[in-house]
Parts: sequence; structure tokens; C-alpha cells
Amino acid sequence: MYRRLLVPLFVLVFTVGAFGQQRAWLAGVNGRVYLDTEGAWMFVTIDPSGGARSVLITASGPGLKPFGVNGTVSDPQFEIWDQSGTRITANDNRDDALLNVSGYPITAHDPKDAGLQITLGPGTYAIHVTGVGGATGVCLVGAYDGGANPTISSFAVRGRTDSTGIVFGATLWGTGNISLASFLSGPNLPVTNPVVDPALVIDSGPQVISTVTDVQGGVAATMPKYRSPVVGDVHNAGKTLLWTYDTSNPGAQYPPEFQISGHGSTTAYGTYLFELHDDDFTATRPAVTYVLPTNVVVNEGDPLTVRALVGGEVDSVIWQRNGVDIPGSTSGLVVSAAMTLTYTKPAAALGDAGTYRLHMTTVGGATVYSPPTTVYVQQVPPSLTTQPQSVTVTTGSTVTLSVTATGSNLTYQWHKNGMVLPGATSATLTIPTSTAADAGNYWVEVSNSLGFMDSYLAIVTVQEPTRLTNLSVRSFSGTGDRILTVGFALSGAGKPLLVRAVGPSLAPYGVTDFMTDPRLTVFENSTAILSNDDWSGDDGRTLGAFQLPAGSKDAVVRNAFSGRNYTAQVDSSTGGTGEALVELYDADISSTATQLVNISSRTQLDDGQRLIVGMTLTGQASKGLVMRAVGPGLLGFDVTTAHPDPQIELYDSNSVKIASNDNWSRDDGESAGAFPLTVGSKDAVLVKTLPPGQYTLQVFGAPGTSGIVLVEVYAAP
Repeated sequence: MYRRLLVPLFVLVFTVGAFGQQRAWLAGVNGRVYLDTEGAWMFVTIDPSGGARSVLITASGPGLKPFGVNGTVSDPQFEIWDQSGTRITANDNRDDALLNVSGYPITAHDPKDAGLQITLGPGTYAIHVTGVGGATGVCLVGAYDGGANPTISSFAVRGRTDSTGIVFGATLWGTGNISLASFLSGPNLPVTNPVVDPALVIDSGPQVISTVTDVQGGVAATMPKYRSPVVGDVHNAGKTLLWTYDTSNPGAQYPPEFQISGHGSTTAYGTYLFELHDDDFTATRPAVTYVLPTNVVVNEGDPLTVRALVGGEVDSVIWQRNGVDIPGSTSGLVVSAAMTLTYTKPAAALGDAGTYRLHMTTVGGATVYSPPTTVYVQQVPPSLTTQPQSVTVTTGSTVTLSVTATGSNLTYQWHKNGMVLPGATSATLTIPTSTAADAGNYWVEVSNSLGFMDSYLAIVTVQEPTRLTNLSVRSFSGTGDRILTVGFALSGAGKPLLVRAVGPSLAPYGVTDFMTDPRLTVFENSTAILSNDDWSGDDGRTLGAFQLPAGSKDAVVRNAFSGRNYTAQVDSSTGGTGEALVELYDADISSTATQLVNISSRTQLDDGQRLIVGMTLTGQASKGLVMRAVGPGLLGFDVTTAHPDPQIELYDSNSVKIASNDNWSRDDGESAGAFPLTVGSKDAVLVKTLPPGQYTLQVFGAPGTSGIVLVEVYAAP
């Protein structure tokens, strides 16, 4: 099938060997490749035994059309590089004389085909075949030594399969035996689209091949000196063969054809590397870069990767940029093996642009260079991928605004309300401790040498934190264990509080059974730290408290309190009892570092009585509160007369009931610092988020019940 498609593509030369031995020689190889935008690479090695040779290099495209080949490349061209990494020549349109050169296959049929007859000394040469202007399509490539005793010892081509498969034919010279090694590599090539499972078939026509040995599992032990990249992946293919070429029966002589495809299908497209070696030469092939990197264009800041595949007897290898070795660009020695080499940088800089190549040393000590590849690092104008987001925070909180941008050598400058923020020159703007002055409109300008881009506006709103600034408890205060006891706690370093115990001054508000002469004592732990019987001086009116008549028997203390737990008790020096109101006022609401976070009252709640807790929330945002009336939950603290079934109701400043609870079920307030309650107990709990304002909590018992109750209010964290 393949032979019939490529009938005119090779010629056999019948000549007796000139070295006194009966052997055949590899005079050339040609085959059809599909040129993609990266082109194809041929590698030709001239053995030192024959000296300099006249070699024909061809790349045919338009000239294939008369032979029924469709989809040909419109205008092929090639460059030739020697093993010192020097570009020695190039060709675009072939000479007309090539059509009549005696002894060469006629493969350049059109003026747009490329062809060049050149004298090449011993060594390895790389031929890069491309389409002019990036053209792609089918192309017939080949290399031929038309003289006596040709010394092409190795031929390799890196190309891409197409829908009809690929065929390479060998041109032989002389008579006798020839040992050939053929390798086909795919999956371990350092390219983006390798053929994943290449298949290699040898077609010999009617002639019998003396010996054919499969290279199983990618092991090239039968031809160790070539160090083919076929080693390393079981999907690669290879065959070695002993071929007998007999000139006595030229009509039956067919040099072998090597058919390349994807395994089981000719439509398995991908990049491959095909090698054909004349193993009868004693010299090992010099180091060669099989798959050369193409020119690389990378954006500044993006990862930079340059890849190559090295084969042959290589002792050491290192990457070069602009002719200078790059320290650390390879690891260790590469001895007797093929190796994929990758030079990477996580973020390319403008200084990384330049010409890259491989500097290799063979086992014999020779220095070999790969043809260069050019790396271009281009700057990218700024572009924002993530915009800063508006935020609302409370005073003292941390504000963080950030952007994510792409581009080269980016600089950042944040603005607020149209003014430059000095020192704010990174992608993230952080205000560790915000104040009201930090509120405003923010944006960042991202720029580089190619331009600038402004981000969207981010509005920062700084709200005064909402906190408890007033707490009060009104209940009956008796003697003994019925003394009205109110606990309270502060968070932070400390601040001044005003504490009042009001009895007689409740009369104007319709309370008739008030305590006539209350005494107020404040404890820290069990130590009394403050006490007052009859107030004088400051009654707290400046803090919003209602006025106390001059000379009344109410009690007031004002003092600086630390961030601790305290207890206020109300009794009477005369032994009297009655309704009393305990109030706590934040005496410095401008300071938010220390806040009232808890109030509690433990008292006897008789049938028909109500304990009333007043609360004032000051600020701009809503605040979470946990409100509890604990009765059965006190039994675990040895309170034998605990109230069996307390209930709570919450009212706003207009005396409208907004929430209530009898028996708690979901949240017992433990997350706010309260002690846990037993599931199913008849304690009452309300957990509410409330806007700033004044609220009243009323605690009472189910009809016919009485006992000791603990009322608690916690500011949620």
C-alpha cells in the first residue's frame, strides 16, 4: 500500500563495495512528513571513515502534486546547522540543475521546492524544514550521498503524522549485507502533542530480510551505541535487521520501507522521532539534540520553559544563554542514555530573553552544541483580574483592600477620596486599626511602562461598634439570701462606670413598695471595694440617668473599673426591704476598647412578681445578645429552691413585645460564655441580634410558681 503511493520517491544504486568487502551502504533516506507550524527536523551523521561528502538535501512540496499528493506545503525551505551550533547555509527555492543530477533521486520537481547540494564533513547536522511564512502541509524530505561508498551512518527525522500515515524509504548502495537499526519514539518526546502509541512496520517487498529483531519494551540493548530516545517508554517501537542486498537479481531488490503510524490506526496524530542507523560503521554517533526547541515567546512574569531531547554518547550537558553556560541548569551527568532536558524559570524576566542552546560534551571529549532557539520575553500592559471590594467595619477593626493584576513590572498606588495615599504602593492595602477618619472611597492605580489601569471604587464604611452602655435590674430586695445581687463584667483594660441603687426615687414612676433606704456595695470576688448609703454629688444625669432628688436615700458610686467580674449588692442599713433598681452606666462611651459584656441577677421570684432588666445598645451596627432566665439549671449548683419554670419577654422602647421564650430548645448561650443548660430543662433563653436602642427584658414565672432565678444578659462575641 505505502510502496505504491511513493513509487517515484527513491532510486537504487548498484555498485561493488570499494573497501574490499561485500557490503551494502546506506546512501540516503527520504520520506513524507506533515509540516506543522514548528516544522520538521532531519538529523544526518556523516561517518569520519569517508571524509567530506557531497550530500543532497531536499524538501519538496508543490512538486508532489503531479504525483497525486494533496495538501502539500506551498513553499518549503530549510536551514542547516553543524554540531558547533553554527548555521552554515539555507535554501528556499532549489536550483534547476538539481533536476538533471545523475545518480540522485529526483525529488525537487517545482521551482518552489527546496534543494541544495552541499559538501559536509564528518559530524552530525541538523536540518530544520519549515514552510515559508509559517505555511503547513505535506512535504517530502530527504538526504542523499550519491558518491561511491557513502558514509551516512545515521539519519533521524522529527515530524508529525497525518491521516494517511508516514513512510520513509532507504536508498542503498553496494552489494552484500547491511545491519540497520530503526527506532520510533513518541510518548517521551518533550513536545506538546507526541504520538502516544507509535507503530513501526517494515515493508521489504518480495525480498527476504535475513534477521529482524523487535526492540521490546523500549530496550535498545542490541544497538547500545545509538542511545535512542526509544529507551524509557514501553509504547515506543524499534526493530533491528540484517539486510542482504544482492545485485545479481536487481528486479527483486527492494530497499526497506518504514511505515509509521499510531498503533492500530493511521489517524493517531502526533509528533514522532524516527531514526535509521547503519550499524556497520565502527564510530559511535556524536551527541545530538533530537527534538530542538522552537522559538519561545513568553510574557514577563509567566513561567519560562525550554525543552530538548538529547541522545548519543553524551558525557555532560548544560544550557547556555547567549553563549554563556547557565549554572545549575542541568543536574549531574548524562552518560549513555537519552534524556529530556528542560530549562525552567517560574517567572520570566526581561533579562531572560536571548539565544538558548545546549552545550554538550561527548564521551570522547568532543564539544557539541545544539542549534539555538530564541526566547522572547514581552512586556504585558496591566490588567486587573480581581477588584477591591467595599467593606463595612467597626472602629478598631482591620481593613484590608486588595487587587489581583497581571502585567509586567507592575507598580501600585492607592488613592483615597481623590488623594494619593503615601506609602500605599502594594497590591494590598491594610489599615490595622481603623477609625472614623478612615472611611471613604478607595481605588488603586496599577501601571507599568505600557500604561495604567484604575480599579473600581471600594467604599470603606467605619461604624461605631455597638455595645451595651446601660444595664439595669429592677427586683425585690430582701434580707439574707433574698438580697438583690447583680453581677456584671467588663472586657478590656478598664473604664469608669457609674452604679446606682435606686429605691425612694422610684415613687414618681408608680412603684409603691420601694426600698426606702437602699445601701449599695460593690465586690470584686468576695472583697468589698466600694460602698454608698446615701448619694451626694453626681447622680449620673450627664450619662442619661433620670434625676435623683437632692437628699434622697438612694445610693450611687462612680469609679474606674478594670476588665474583670464584679458583684453589686443592695440591702438596707435599717433592715428594710422592697423594690430596688440597680443601674450601670458606661461613663466613657467614646472609648470602645473596654465594654460591658455581661450582667446577671440572682433573686427570689415569687408568684406574680416580675424581674425587669433594662438594656441600652449604643452604636451603628446591630449587636447579638443572649438573654437567659435560669431556674432548673441552678439545681446543679445546690440551689434547692430554684424556680421550676421561669419565662422571659423582650420589649422595645415603645413597650412592644418583640420576642419571648418559655422553654429553651436550640441555643443555650454557651458560645457567649454562659454555663451549659440541660437539654429539655424548663429554663428560658432568647438569642437575638438587635439594632441600637433601648430594650426591656421581663422575667416571670408560670402561674403558681416561685423560687430563685438567675437572669443573665451576654453581649455575643
